[in-house]
Amino acid sequence: AASAQEEGMKKATFKDLNVPWVRRIVFLGIGIAIVQQITGVNSIMYYGTEILKDAGFATEAALIGNIANGAISVLATIVGIWLLGKVGRRPMLITGLAGTTIALLLIGIFSNVLEGSPALPYVVLALTVTFLAFQQGAISPVTWLMLSEIFPLRLRGLGMGVTVFCLWIV
Repeated sequence: AASAQEEGMKKATFKDLNVPWVRRIVFLGIGIAIVQQITGVNSIMYYGTEILKDAGFATEAALIGNIANGAISVLATIVGIWLLGKVGRRPMLITGLAGTTIALLLIGIFSNVLEGSPALPYVVLALTVTFLAFQQGAISPVTWLMLSEIFPLRLRGLGMGVTVFCLWIV
């Protein structure tokens, strides 16, 4: 259906960005992409082991703890994709942003309050897992779905290309 419809369609070019309504939805897509990236997901995903070591885990324990981050990311993504059909995009995005913000604030607060405490590594691990559950279960699936949905079929390749480029640059 969509592929057959796309066959005879004129392809979008960068000249299409001169059209005000096209430019507006591209900027909207860039905004959605930036919001997803500034949550800090890459810092947790790439430096999870270092974060856990800094919190007080030994290197081996931090590596094992980081497995929990990966497992929760996969499970939360599956749940998030399932939720997309059950819950609206806006409530999912707002819930995800609230959850990630609270988790990151609590990591900062507890890292100062519990500094040197034997409980700190476990608190940080629980909060990084919580952060990833909200990020991978709400923000990420909604972001990718919304980016694909906001562009008309003829502009989808160009729009996704520009917005995803900006997402990765951020």
